[in-house]
Amino acid sequence: ELDGRQLRLLPANKTRVSKLRKDTQVAAERRALAMTMEPLPNRELDGDEEDENVSDMEADVTPATPPPSPRRSLECVDDLPDDALLMVLAWLDIKSRIRIERVCQRWRRLALRLWRSQEKLSFAGVFSISDGQPLTVSILRALLVRCGESLRSLDLSSASHVLDYKASEAISMLCPNLEYLDASGVQLTNVSVQQLAQKCPKLKAVLLKRCGDVGEKGLWWLLHLCKYLEHLDLSEMPKLSGQCFHMAGVRLRRLVLRGCAGLTATGFSKIATKCCFLSELTLSDCLQMTDHDLLLLCQNLRALRVFNLSGSFLNLTSGSIGAVGNLPLLEELNLSHNKAVTDAVIAVICAGCTKLRFLDITCCHQGITDVALSHLSRCAGLRQLKINYLGQITDSGLGSLSCQGLLQSIEARGCPNVTDGGVLMLVELCRDLRLLDVSGCESVTNAAVTTCVESASERSNVLTIVLGGTSIEREKLSLDPKGMLKIDGRNFCLEHYRPDRLERMSYHDDHDWYGDLDGYEGDAEAEARAQDCLENDDPLMDERLHHVLKLCAADGV
Repeated sequence: ELDGRQLRLLPANKTRVSKLRKDTQVAAERRALAMTMEPLPNRELDGDEEDENVSDMEADVTPATPPPSPRRSLECVDDLPDDALLMVLAWLDIKSRIRIERVCQRWRRLALRLWRSQEKLSFAGVFSISDGQPLTVSILRALLVRCGESLRSLDLSSASHVLDYKASEAISMLCPNLEYLDASGVQLTNVSVQQLAQKCPKLKAVLLKRCGDVGEKGLWWLLHLCKYLEHLDLSEMPKLSGQCFHMAGVRLRRLVLRGCAGLTATGFSKIATKCCFLSELTLSDCLQMTDHDLLLLCQNLRALRVFNLSGSFLNLTSGSIGAVGNLPLLEELNLSHNKAVTDAVIAVICAGCTKLRFLDITCCHQGITDVALSHLSRCAGLRQLKINYLGQITDSGLGSLSCQGLLQSIEARGCPNVTDGGVLMLVELCRDLRLLDVSGCESVTNAAVTTCVESASERSNVLTIVLGGTSIEREKLSLDPKGMLKIDGRNFCLEHYRPDRLERMSYHDDHDWYGDLDGYEGDAEAEARAQDCLENDDPLMDERLHHVLKLCAADGV
């Protein structure tokens, strides 16, 4: 379908004569007939008759090549010129584009021409292992034969279920100009990565997430041979220790090492000394990182603009995380789920990172209080803030934060101490606010929304408030007639992240337990039968029965 209209493709018939060709043939026949007609008598004497006959003759003769009409209807899609038909065929998915090659020779030629101009290839939503139709190496090779020469970007992440090292062999042989490769989940080896590096030296971005069999040797070749490499994602690779970064080039700007639990102190040292021009670094859940490693990174990577230090770290303390404040160009910082983050850390970061625009301190509820929010109020460049699941922040802290006045997006999901007062201060003082998510804050009621509606008319932009999981009663809300305030009823709060989840679990379990016991008789009948059985259990009767059975056995009965 294209724009809601169905496009039906009919087999092209080369023997068909178009309507225009028929009209041209009829016009030629009429012209030949007119030229063979005998001249009329007294033509020079009767000028009117001559003019009339000539005009009739001209009316009967149709021009050989009629002027083109933009409204001329097309009887078949094959009437389209090649360029127009190529534009139509370009909307087809991969499977349909293969099928149209069997329509006719012209369509096969156009399809191959379309493949030769293909620069990006992605298999999202095309192949599915659940439907029994996965992307195999043979299918991939057949596609790359058609478009590999012109291909610049190849994404295999959504169809990597049954692909192995043979896929990398096909890519290395057929895609010499490849610049972007996402082979996440493909069962690659060190040898296959080496082949890619040797045959595809123009690679600028390589994503090898969850390629568990790739180790230091394959990555060493990748970093050594791909001199234009700018983006490298090695997330969840257990064999990565980090020594391969000794070969990292000066062009490397983005490095993602999420969940690399095997990264050692040597690896962190190589990153700090050999990747000095990094602008984006992700080290989430790198368990072996120590204070010394983080201090060395913050001391050398002065060009960092995006830093992700979220997740679990066994040996990090708040003292080393404060070294992040030594990154003067930092714009985005993610510290979510990091237990070492405290109010003092936020104070140091706000003082040193003056260009900070985005901060995520979700689930840092052990060390973050209203004091941290007061420090953030002095961070003039801050525009997006995530303070989800913080049990120690209150309306007082939100009031201090609202004095910053320039925030555009705030997420405060699952904060049990946030009430109507904090919401009102944020809406009234942050005039550029576009998103406020307080889903899961059960103390927020209709009163906050009513006041927000009254002040919405003074805003210059539309504000969306997410109120799912609160005490809001949607049927009693009065909506903003000017449309400057939108209410989103979805609940994005995750129960297992809430700081008060244990108290809520205990309360709800007790409440549900007593509620279930109301009017419940249980297995009273079974208990009564058991009690009757115990009461009728006569030891003398058992002894007599045993004696009778013994006599029967002796008599052979």
